[in-house]
Order: sequence, then structure tokens, then C-alpha cells
Amino acid sequence: MSKRFLPSRTALICFALSNCALLAQPRELRFERISVEQGLSNFTVTSIVQDRQGFLWFGTADGLNKYDGYDFKTYKHDPADSTGLPGQEVNCLIVDRAGTLWIGAGLRGRGLYRFDPDIDGFAPFSSKAPLADSLARQVLGLIYEDRRGDFWFSTSAGLFRYQRATDALQDFPPNSQDSTALNSKAINAVAEDRSGALWIGSAAGGVFRWEAETTRFKHFRLTSRSGNDAVPRKILEDRRGIMWVATTEGLYRLNRATGAFELMRTPHGIAFEHIVTLFEDSHGRLWIGTFGAGLWCYDVVADRFYQALHNPNDPNSLSSNRIEFIFEDRSGILWFATYRNGLNRYNRKQEAFARYPFEDAIYAVLEDRRGEIWLGTSSRGLLRFDCDGNLLRHYRHRDDDLHSLSSDNIMALRSDPVAPDD
Repeated sequence: MSKRFLPSRTALICFALSNCALLAQPRELRFERISVEQGLSNFTVTSIVQDRQGFLWFGTADGLNKYDGYDFKTYKHDPADSTGLPGQEVNCLIVDRAGTLWIGAGLRGRGLYRFDPDIDGFAPFSSKAPLADSLARQVLGLIYEDRRGDFWFSTSAGLFRYQRATDALQDFPPNSQDSTALNSKAINAVAEDRSGALWIGSAAGGVFRWEAETTRFKHFRLTSRSGNDAVPRKILEDRRGIMWVATTEGLYRLNRATGAFELMRTPHGIAFEHIVTLFEDSHGRLWIGTFGAGLWCYDVVADRFYQALHNPNDPNSLSSNRIEFIFEDRSGILWFATYRNGLNRYNRKQEAFARYPFEDAIYAVLEDRRGEIWLGTSSRGLLRFDCDGNLLRHYRHRDDDLHSLSSDNIMALRSDPVAPDD
């Protein structure tokens, strides 16, 4: 914990409450819409990443966009430019551990490309592996980097693994006669858990766990209400070690005791008929993007759900109820990509300031070990908030109390690393 000195009360309150739960009143969530009018090259955004320099990159159905927070720079396909974007569509993006931006091209481009900042252009994936030519001809739907630095590619020809240290490329063809093989070439999701096991979501239904030691797959069923194997769209292990699978039939959670995935029974009749994407933010909340039921947020600790929907009469509502991709940048801003309706940006810091319009200047802010926020003001003493933004206590100077503050002018705050916060 560290002290902060901010002369601007706006900036201070934004920082102070950025880590707080601001979803107690979900109808108050306000989104900023960003679309072609602001410079985005296409209404449909397929993927979002942030590079080491802080630039945001948006892959779209027509071009790649680099965003500095103010303006877009667009890269489009030009058949006459050998270093230009390989095709019209950008299906997927990843920034690897070395900071390199990789692009998975769509139907008209095909293959894997890396961005070269020295030429401000793109170079094709280079490998001497026997399957490299085959990979170059495929449409890429997903790129994933595991803890070993190996790449996993979901392509139109199936699942590939590229071991960068040895320049080895391996494919995993499906085999309906082999229970330890995949059941489909079409792979929708890949995620690694904390043990190093890889989980693969098949478009034919179910998830498969792959372990490097055995090089075999184990099939886990996702039994739906109809008895079929649900189709995964996104897999993630959250910070608590819970394995989640978002599917076309709902949200599943792995029961570690039984080793089976169970369909989550949501309260109040909430049903997720078709989940498109799933994301855990920096505060441990799950954001659930659906095909037509808008955006849901699940507070795992409180076991509460919140929903945000498009409202044609509210320009600060979601631009669409179909959410395709979710991303959080390093400043804590959440980005929600929609199908054919551009981007939605949610800045929790601005939301917090809107809720706390203090009249006097605030000079110091501190977050304690419990996540509570302490604000030092110029004339109103010390304010203490819980992480839901509720005022817990207001400390003031009182002439008749020797244990009160000596002054209502609080210039700095610092947490004692040894003493408890109380």
C-alpha cells in the first residue's frame, strides 16, 4: 500500500474507488460507445489486446485498428503491399510473452502473421516444420500461448501445437474411434489451468483435458437440460481455482469432488440460453456475454448476478445485446465488443466519481488490506468507505475529544505494515 497525493479531487476519487464493487445498482452502469463514427474500421470487433507500449489493438471484420486512447490508426488489406494486412478479416489476436503481436487471418487472408514495428507492417509465420505450409493455408480462429511458451492454434484443419523452442509443429486430428482423441476439427476454446493441464472446447460438444505427460485427451461431458453435450464457447479458470465453461446451453462449473462439470443453477430464474464469451476482471468478477440477452456480471463472492441491456432510448446503454468479446486494459477499463454494433467502453473510475460528487478537495487516498478506501480531505477530515462504496465512518476534529483528529486538513495517508488496519 502506498500513499497518493493528487491535487485533483476528480482524479483522486476515480483512483480511490476503482477497486470497489460498483454493481450494487446495475441500471446505473454507463457505457461509452465507440464505432465507425469515432474511427473504428468496422462495426464488428472480433478480438482485443494491449501491447507493451499500452496501445490497444482491435481486430475487426474489415481491418486491424491501433488505438492510443484518442485516435485510431487502421491497417487494411492491400494486394499490392507485401507487408500489409494479409486479408480483410482479423479473426484473432494475441500479444505473446516477448511482446510480439500475432494476427490470425480470416477466410480471405489465411495463416498466422506477426506485426513488425520496424516496418509498421506484417510478416508471415516462419517455420521449417513439415506442417508449416499446411498451417499457412488455414483460417485461424484462436491463438493461445501456454506457460511453456508454446502456441496452440484452432484452425479450419483442426488443432495445432507449435513448440517454439524446437520449431516443432504438431496436429491433433479427431478420431471418433479413439476415446483419447478429440471428437472434432472445430475447436472453440483453449485454456490452461494452474496445474499446467490444457482444456479444449470442442464444437461437437464437451471439453477435453490434455496433459503434456500423457499427450492424450480425456473427454468431459457437458450434459445439458436436453441430455446432449453442450458446445463450449469459452473456458477459464478463475483466481479461486474454479474452472468455468461458457456454452450455448448455459454456464458450467467443474465439481472437483466428482470430477464432473455441472450446469450452474442461477437464482431468480436467470437462464443463459446462449453464452458467447466469458471474462474474469481484475476484481474477480465474471462477465458473461450472451447472444441476445445482453451482458451479465456475476459476483462470485456475493453470489449475485447483474444485467446490462441495450436501451434504444439511452445512448449510454449497451449498443447491442449480442456481446462477442470482453477485455480489460491495464488502466482497468472494460471493453465489450458487439456483433455489428461496435465497442462499448465501461470506465469504473468515471462511474465512481459520478456517485461521489465531493465539494472540497481531496489530497490523499489509501486502500487498506481489507480493500477499504480512506480519503483525506482539505477541510472535512477523513472518510472511510467499504469496497461497495458505502461510507463506513467519517472522522473529524472535535475540540472536546482528545482522541479525535488534530485537524480536518488531511494531506497524506500511509498504512502501517505491521499494525492492523483497525
